[in-house]
Amino acid sequence: MAKLFYYGGISKMNFIRALVRPIWHFLFRWHCYPILVPIFLKAIQVRTQEGKCVPWKNYTKNYQLSILALHPEKFNGDPRFLAKHSDFRVLELPVLWLSRLINAFYLPSASDMDYYNSENSVFLECKEKCRKFLHGLLSRLYKKIKIDCVITANIRYKTELDWVYVSQKIGTPYILLYREGLLHTYFKYQVSLHRHQRFAPFFGTHIIVHNEVTKRVYVNSQCARPTQITVSGVLRMDGYISKIKAHKRRDDKKRVVFFYFNPNEPAIGEKGFLLLKLRNRDPSLDQLPPVFINTLRSLIKLALENPEIEFIIKPKFKDFQNKRVKIFNTLCNEFSVKPENIPNLIVSTNISAQDWILDSSVVCGLHSTTLLEAGIAQKPIVIPYYQELINSKYLRYFGFRNHMDLFDIAKSPFDFEKMIMHRLEDSRISDEIIKKRETFFEEYVSFMDADALGRYVKTIKTVCANFRKEDNYGHHDIQAIEKELSTA
Repeated sequence: MAKLFYYGGISKMNFIRALVRPIWHFLFRWHCYPILVPIFLKAIQVRTQEGKCVPWKNYTKNYQLSILALHPEKFNGDPRFLAKHSDFRVLELPVLWLSRLINAFYLPSASDMDYYNSENSVFLECKEKCRKFLHGLLSRLYKKIKIDCVITANIRYKTELDWVYVSQKIGTPYILLYREGLLHTYFKYQVSLHRHQRFAPFFGTHIIVHNEVTKRVYVNSQCARPTQITVSGVLRMDGYISKIKAHKRRDDKKRVVFFYFNPNEPAIGEKGFLLLKLRNRDPSLDQLPPVFINTLRSLIKLALENPEIEFIIKPKFKDFQNKRVKIFNTLCNEFSVKPENIPNLIVSTNISAQDWILDSSVVCGLHSTTLLEAGIAQKPIVIPYYQELINSKYLRYFGFRNHMDLFDIAKSPFDFEKMIMHRLEDSRISDEIIKKRETFFEEYVSFMDADALGRYVKTIKTVCANFRKEDNYGHHDIQAIEKELSTA
């Protein structure tokens, strides 16, 4: 780790940033295009078919369409999957450069929601100045590098909204590849519906969503018309669904994989609801929901009692930061043991969730997409959802409340431990349950035919081809796009 020097309490890195920031602001505000265009050309990278990022000038393969992905960090691998298709060249511009641009025009206090809803004259003036600058920048940039369409993963981040707005105005279509797809509770659906009402109307060319439920959010919020939206599934599921059929486990070791869930979950009771409501990011042990604490305790206990069985705790990286590690260490101390002295209890952030599913014997978790992925892989799934939660008002927030028959629901810590050990010996899943799981997966996640990429390619090609056509008044033929896609 780089050594930090301090200037009046400011780190060297922040000190340098403070010096450089006014230079960036000057370059953007004074439209220094001869300097900025080469900088942005250097910042843009191309994603190869092998998944690597290289300078775009080094890409020598033939392609039909060139796609620019803005803020690629927000995608769940979509640019990488699109790049596998030989007809596409996929370019990426990291959020660092988008943020530098936006920060030169907007006040630091401006939120993403202000972008859509603010009537403040100062904010509107900032937006106008930013778009005026971008018109000049993109007109020059797109002459240097071929861009057939621009894609983002969401419409809620102001870092890329002016860029896509101006791109469309100067003749480059904007396609939203919306990635937040799992709306399996009334609570999540209503939150998403309310948010998109504030985003309405969608000013891009077209939207690609994962499933029909997400499409209904856009339509019912009046954010977009039905003909503006194509349901195409989840790109990362193509390889996974194909892999399920051909996969052979790398070993015969008994392995329990627990997909870690956050304690600020309204589905796990009053304490979980309060943590979410109060935005408490660093709760003490007594503030944590009982089901959260007891689930971790059970896993530690089972690992100690069964050293021949591997217990994997798989969090999202951001879910298991230092404060979560402290809680885990505290629970281990209750058993008079340190985590490093339990070799068969592993916290894994490096190996993908899908790989752990395929190499697991039993899968545990709450109500995430990963459990539905495990479901179609015909894995036994044990969910710690205790009787007191089933009898409570918080059941409404549990995403699988109408599908409990598809899983093994543990109604107490004792049940949780007992079910795991039973399922390690008997992993059979009935054909009826497998069929129901696949139907549930298709409704809320993705198609089971492993051809999401084919649908994405067809939609993107159609949008780009028809956007180039203009009517007698010089307008891009959006209606032709919608008509062709709706009859496909």
